[in-house]
Amino acid sequence: MSEKGRLLRPLSSAVLFLVAAGLLALPSAVSSRTADTAESETSVVSGRAKVLDGDTIEIAGTRIRLEGIDAPESAQMCSRKGTGLWPCGKDATEHLKRMTSGRHVACDDVGEDRYGRTLGWCTVDGLDINAEMVRSGFAWAFVRYSTRYVAAEREARSAEAGIWQGEAEPAWAFRERRRNARVRDRG
Repeated sequence: MSEKGRLLRPLSSAVLFLVAAGLLALPSAVSSRTADTAESETSVVSGRAKVLDGDTIEIAGTRIRLEGIDAPESAQMCSRKGTGLWPCGKDATEHLKRMTSGRHVACDDVGEDRYGRTLGWCTVDGLDINAEMVRSGFAWAFVRYSTRYVAAEREARSAEAGIWQGEAEPAWAFRERRRNARVRDRG
């Protein structure tokens, strides 16, 4: 036996013993959600997605907010040049449903928002869902939290896609205006 073989044999026996004893955990290939094992690693939530609105999905009971984007609210209307209003919030939800319907969605868990939802960078068949929502004009790049989708927003804006075809109040401003109105109504 070579010098290298004599040195490796006791080490490989020790590793096998620890694995067999359950003291050294090996990653599971079948888990749809894996726990963080180091700060640099992210866990993944994957499976069939239920679309809740234009920037929120649910997979296996985990509510996921698409990180770095903000889609129009479900009740929100946007304008089109020369043709009036359109239900941009409902259309954003429908666009997300079309992208994910019956397909396997995988989301990197990148933390939690203040409402307890998982924040995720999500893909379907290798397509970045978050970027596609912005690029197709069904969401804004939410630069308050991330600049990752600024280029996609620039593309949508120059193509006058979706929310960029007329006047559209950003979703964060729409929510703030509605909150303020509710407070005034109570007072």
